Amino acid sequence: MTTRLLLAMTAALGAALLVWTPHLRLRDDARPGSAPSGRHGRSGRGRDRSGDAPVPLLIVASLAVGGTGAVAGLVLLGGPVAALLGTGAGAVLPVAQLRFARAARRALVAEAWPGVVEHLRVETQTLGRSIPLAVADLATVAPAGLRPTFEAARRTWRLTGDLGATLDVLRDGFADPGVDMTCEVLLLAHELGGSSLDRRLRDLAEDRRTELAQRREARSRQAGVRLARNLVLVVPVGMAAAGSMIGNGRSAYATPGGQLVIGVAALLIAVCWFWSSRYLRLPAPPRLFRNGAGA
Repeated sequence: MTTRLLLAMTAALGAALLVWTPHLRLRDDARPGSAPSGRHGRSGRGRDRSGDAPVPLLIVASLAVGGTGAVAGLVLLGGPVAALLGTGAGAVLPVAQLRFARAARRALVAEAWPGVVEHLRVETQTLGRSIPLAVADLATVAPAGLRPTFEAARRTWRLTGDLGATLDVLRDGFADPGVDMTCEVLLLAHELGGSSLDRRLRDLAEDRRTELAQRREARSRQAGVRLARNLVLVVPVGMAAAGSMIGNGRSAYATPGGQLVIGVAALLIAVCWFWSSRYLRLPAPPRLFRNGAGA
């Protein structure tokens, strides 16, 4: 009976995630034809929209997964505390997946941006193309994961002929400090002219490569700590589930003392998780124009 319930809950969780996951995408990609109305004065623009999803869908997904977690806690550990913990853990899973999608999007932008800057330099300085056309051309040559935002920027340029509005689409879509700096360099060069664009783009590409290499090195040094942190979360849950299926383990967990131990253990695990996450977080460079186009 327990096995059947667990299989049913796994299927329900999988169905909820299948419905939820396709909505983890850029909000701007869903409305690629929308054009910004100004350069830096819009409220709410420039925030990190990577992985945004409709709030009602987020609530429904949290309720579905939280309900599955409640049943799992009740079935495995047989008590209200376990059910409450299962509800909480399940409810935050879609939010955690949303944050993971945002982090993956930022990592993709950081990996690809030095090449994007180098392409812009070659297009504008070697081939002699104008800055707006070089930016529009990125919709066809950029990495596949970034093309929808570049396509939105190209549509904005064709509709408005305003390079500032076009670059604002990139600022808002990618929400990355490197993108901010690149857009500002391009806009100043377009408005003021001058012969320093080649050097500035070279320096900018090199700066992005240096920061990317430093972050890779930092993350590689943190790999062991991250693995240990994940094991601290997964191993106790696995041991509790296995113990509930052996002998009278479930009935022992269902006692008031067992529920108290479960609650204390969950609290300690959560404290250790958030404490270690604080020290593993890498510093994020500031965005430009925080009062408008920046985040």
